[in-house]
Amino acid sequence: MDNTIEVQQLEYDVKGFDVEHYNVGFGHPLYTYAADIVSFICTAEEGGVIPIMPRCGLTIAFANHDEDYRCYVCGATNEMKKIEAKCGDGVALINFIPGVANSLLTKPAGELTEKVYEATEVLNGSKQINSCFRQSMEIGEKLKLISTVLRTYILQGQGNELAQYCLGRIYETGGIIKIDELAHEAEVTPRYIGKLFETHVGLSAKYCAGIVKLEDAVIKIQANPEARLTDIAAECGYFDHTHMNKAFRKMLYCSAGQIRESMFNNIDFKNVESYIPEFN
Repeated sequence: MDNTIEVQQLEYDVKGFDVEHYNVGFGHPLYTYAADIVSFICTAEEGGVIPIMPRCGLTIAFANHDEDYRCYVCGATNEMKKIEAKCGDGVALINFIPGVANSLLTKPAGELTEKVYEATEVLNGSKQINSCFRQSMEIGEKLKLISTVLRTYILQGQGNELAQYCLGRIYETGGIIKIDELAHEAEVTPRYIGKLFETHVGLSAKYCAGIVKLEDAVIKIQANPEARLTDIAAECGYFDHTHMNKAFRKMLYCSAGQIRESMFNNIDFKNVESYIPEFN
């Protein structure tokens, strides 16, 4: 089985923040493990909100306010979240490819679904990682050092090959593959697929497929804002534009048209849950 998972990268500006995406290509310590590494520094006097896309994989979040440094581990989530920041606050996220970083955890991935823990509660090597984050160096260098530590722990564990294969097929098909078809390919039952995803991902295969389909649609809208939304809906496997909008409103709290107009910058975040705790 080919266990390679290729995750499309969604890069976008966030109003009131300096945003930096770091290359996790060949040669990076987390190459084939991290989907994205990104940092945000709040520059708006009134503060701001960082939108967090639904994720099938594990995320390690670093935040600092003045001299207060914190590190969190966030599980899979099927709806948009938010991080609220004050002027001068910094936030960095290491977003892992689904299923590959479970050896970093002291709990099964399924126990982290829709939850956030302080790193010391669930992350192997958390003290060493926290120490790296507090070093007096540029944030990109800190993240590279932390990535080297994380890779060491990832390599100590063994992933589940069948889970990786199923996740890879979901990403390869843009989330369009049906679970019955996936189970037939893997020569297991749909029920077994469900248990596999519950343990190793924390979301059902159906939810993972929905997130991948949503990501694909957002990337296509961003890449070609002049395209008709009905055409993008059909290309991404939705029944029609209404079906796509229903998914967008449920998972992103906005319509596909709003995404095309300004990404996440005009969304009302009042009803969106926080991704990590705010600084007091």
